[in-house]
Formats: sequence, structure tokens, C-alpha cells
Amino acid sequence: DAVQSGLKRAVEVVLRPEGSKGFVLLPKRWRVEQSIGVLTGSRRLKVDYETLLHVSAGAMLFASIGRMLASITMS
Repeated sequence: DAVQSGLKRAVEVVLRPEGSKGFVLLPKRWRVEQSIGVLTGSRRLKVDYETLLHVSAGAMLFASIGRMLASITMS
């Protein structure tokens, strides 16, 4: 509720189906987890080296640009 009112963004919580055991692929969640996993592969994003927020945001931008360029050059 705080995210929806404060940032004016829609939030959808994806839950596991009831009665399921083991691994269950949840819709859309794998995209978020894959993106976070790839971004944490960047050395500067693994540990909080930066003290200023805009420097950390720039490091995330460079890491995501590198990921995008890698996907373009592979295809």
C-alpha cells in the first residue's frame, strides 16, 4: 500500500499456487530475478562501494547498458 500511494505505481504480488510442492515457475517473477542476477554480476554492484545514490544509479545504468549491448551483439 505504501508503494502504491507514495510512488503511484501498481504493485502485483505473485503467490505460489496452493498445494504446490517443489519448484513452481511463477509468471513474470523470473524476469525480475534474471535481471537482478545479471546486474549483481557487476563488481561495483555486488558490494556497496558508493556513498552517493546517483553514483550507484549510474553504476546500475552502465551494467544494464552492457547487458543490452551483449544481447544485441549475440543475436
